[in-house]
Amino acid sequence: VTMWGCGQFSQIPCISTNITDLSITDTMLQELPESISLCSRLQCLIIFGSVTPYPFSDANDLQHTGTDIERIPDWIRDLHVLVALVIIGCPKVTSLPELPPSL
Repeated sequence: VTMWGCGQFSQIPCISTNITDLSITDTMLQELPESISLCSRLQCLIIFGSVTPYPFSDANDLQHTGTDIERIPDWIRDLHVLVALVIIGCPKVTSLPELPPSL
């Protein structure tokens, strides 16, 4: 699922729990709904903007680009299959928590 250039988009509708990739770019979305954590097949999450993510235990690719986040959440160390972490244009991030050994 790709949401790009939807400047007025502020809420995620009900999304199938079978999605494997979610890309959110140029929206008014501030955070993901907690129900998104039920997407057990989600492997790639790409966020551009100020969206705050929820943990996904099966995610292997996590990208934050141009977000207002101040820190990478501690739960990232529990993503044992994470093989790619990309952080670009997040000037408020000053340090990283413990990272999973899979990186």
